[in-house]
Amino acid sequence: MFKKKLQIPLNLLQLIALRRRIPPDHPKYPQLLKSYNKLRKGYRGEKKIEYQLRYLDANRYYIFHDIRLPIGNTHFQIDFLLLSPFLNIIVESKNIGGTLYFDPVFKQLIRRKPDGSEDVFPDPTLQVERQQSQLNKWLVENNLPTNLVEYLIGVSDSNTILKTSLKNHNISKWIVHQWSIAFKIEGFEKNYTHAEISEKDLKRIIRKILKKNEPQIEEILDNYNISDKEIVTGVQCTECFRFKMIRLRNKWKCPQCNFESKTAHQSAISDYALLMNPTFANRQIRPFLDGISPKTTNYLLNKMNIKKEGRKYFLNPQQIYDYADKGELTDD
Repeated sequence: MFKKKLQIPLNLLQLIALRRRIPPDHPKYPQLLKSYNKLRKGYRGEKKIEYQLRYLDANRYYIFHDIRLPIGNTHFQIDFLLLSPFLNIIVESKNIGGTLYFDPVFKQLIRRKPDGSEDVFPDPTLQVERQQSQLNKWLVENNLPTNLVEYLIGVSDSNTILKTSLKNHNISKWIVHQWSIAFKIEGFEKNYTHAEISEKDLKRIIRKILKKNEPQIEEILDNYNISDKEIVTGVQCTECFRFKMIRLRNKWKCPQCNFESKTAHQSAISDYALLMNPTFANRQIRPFLDGISPKTTNYLLNKMNIKKEGRKYFLNPQQIYDYADKGELTDD
C-alpha cells in the first residue's frame, strides 16, 4: 500500500508558480521554461513507475514516493522506497530518451540523440548504491533495524534503447524498462523468503520516515536571480487569468470578466509560500494579495487552517501542495 502517494514535487510547483507570475518576455523565462520542461518530464516518468508498482501485492509492501530524509548535516532523496519485513527496495526513475550506453569503465551514462549528438550523465548505479548506503546509515542513526536492500533503476521512456558491453550485461538485473519493474521485484521475492524484521519494527520505521521526511522548498528566486519586486502580485482569476481580482464581502470578483470565487486567494497564498517564504506575518502577505485589510487577511488565513505561532503563519508542505494551482499538470 502507498504510505506516501505520488504528488507533484514542490520544486516543480515552484516553477509553475514562477512561470505564472513573471511575464513571458522576462529575460529568465527561457531558462525557467527549460527547467520546467525537464522536471515535468521527470514527474511524468515517475507517474509511469508508480503505475507499474500498482501491480504488486498491495499487502506485501509499504510504498513511499519522493522521500527526503536528513542524515548528518545533509539530506538524501529517494524516488520510490518499498518496505517489507523481507527486504527494502529502492526504485529510481530515469526518464531519458534516445539510446543509452552504460559505460562500466568510466562509470558514466552516454546518451545518443536521434540527431547523432551525445550527452554524458553520471552512472545512475552509483546514485542508487549511495542511496542504499545512506538509507541503512539513516536507520542506524535513528535506532531502527536495518534490512536487506535491493535497488532498481526504471527507465520510463518506452522508446529508450538500452545498451552496454558484453562484460557488463549483469546490469540488466537492476536497470530495466518501466514495464519490467513489477516482474523484477517479484523475482527478488523468490530470494527473500525469511522475514528479517518484525511488523512492529517495520511500523516504527514507517512512522519515523513520515515524521522525518523534509520536502525541499528551494530559494527559487535566488536560483534564477529574480527580484521579488519582479513578481506579479494579486489574486488570479481562473477564467481570464488576470491578476486583478478584488475582494467584495465574502468573495473575490474579477473586474475584467466578472467571474466570482470564494477560494481564489488560496492559490495566491500558496504561491507566496512557494516563491517567497512559507512563514510570514499578516503585514508581509497583504501586499501580495493586493492590500486587503489585516482583519480580512487573518480571517482568510485562519479559515485555511494555517498554523500560527505568535504573529507568524506557517504553511506546511502538504498545505502548500493542497492549495497550489497545479496548472496543466492537474490533468496529467
